[in-house]
Order: sequence, then C-alpha cells, then structure tokens
Amino acid sequence: AGLGGLLLLARRRPGLAIMMGSLALPLAGWHSARTWGMEGSAIDLATRFLKETLLPLLSGLLLLAATAGWGSITSRLLRWGSRSFPERTALGILVLSLLMLALGSVGWIHASAGWVILISGLVTYGFDLRRDLAGLKAHPRPDRLHTLLLAPILLTFLFGLLRALAPETDGDSLRYHLTLARLYVETGSTAFRPENLFSLMPAAGQ
Repeated sequence: AGLGGLLLLARRRPGLAIMMGSLALPLAGWHSARTWGMEGSAIDLATRFLKETLLPLLSGLLLLAATAGWGSITSRLLRWGSRSFPERTALGILVLSLLMLALGSVGWIHASAGWVILISGLVTYGFDLRRDLAGLKAHPRPDRLHTLLLAPILLTFLFGLLRALAPETDGDSLRYHLTLARLYVETGSTAFRPENLFSLMPAAGQ
C-alpha cells in the first residue's frame, strides 16, 4: 500500500514523492546501524546495510513479483482472463502456500525447488510487467483530498519498514513463525515436531 501510494503521489507531486522516497533508504540504514550496533568501519557499516537492509528489501520485491507471476499462471490455466496485480498476487499467495505445503509433505523443500518456483514466477510476471506499467500510467491523478489521505498510509509503510528491519523479539514469531520455517528448510519437510506443538498447524505461510 505504501509503495502504491508513493507511485500515485508521484503523478501529482513528483518532487514530494522523490523527497519521501529518498528519505526512506537513509532512515532504514540509520535504523539498521542503531539496531545492530554502530561499531566498525564505514566499510563494515556499508556491508551490513547492504546485507541486512537492501538485500532483504530486494528479495521481498522479487518474491512479490514471483507471487504475482504464479497468480497469472493459475488464472491462465483456469481461463479466468486478465486479472489485476492485486488479484494475481492474492491468487499467487494461495497457490504458493498450497504448493509449499505439498512439497513439505513429501520432503521436497530444497533450495533447488525454491529457485525453480521463484524463476518461473519471475519469468511469467515479466510478460505482465508492461501491462501493469501501462495501467499505472493510465490511473487518474489523485486530488488534494486523496493526496492527504495517502500521507498516513505512507507514514505507516515507512514505520512498518523500519520495524521490519529490526531483530525479531516477538515471542509468537520466535516460537514458531521463524523457528518452524527454519526447521522446514533444514529438514526439507513440514513433519510434526514433538518439541514444538505449534507444528501441528501446517501453517503453509511459513
């Protein structure tokens, strides 16, 4: 929502959009440095910023595009016709969740399978990218009221981004959101773990 709001704002107030976008990365870098410690040389901090901020952001964008690509694959197989980016993304989340659950059930969660899923989704989305860009350009420019309403969304997105870059301390996440995901990758399956009762829920979203 935040990225979409920033793109819409760029059509109405490009200077303001550029300013807000240019503030996001330095703030994220500063936040990461404060969170993980300021010790080290400038090269160490730059390397940490690249590894712990830019690469996760890039990975998230690639995964989002691949998810939309799998939504396109599914809609074409079902002959649902052309769908919007949010519809394709929602459908892709459903399909990938079920696909990963099926792979985990037979012990096939491996890096090779992940790369195949990611690349196939990205390639498919590449064919839809031009249409999405054309639809974005054709979107009507927001008036002043809509511009004001976009501001809280952009601020929420920025604060959420900064919080996402901090180390996870939430007990719920540490108990199973992250722990089970790591176990799934290490063992290649979503089998029940006696030491973790939360694994009784398949939680394909992990």
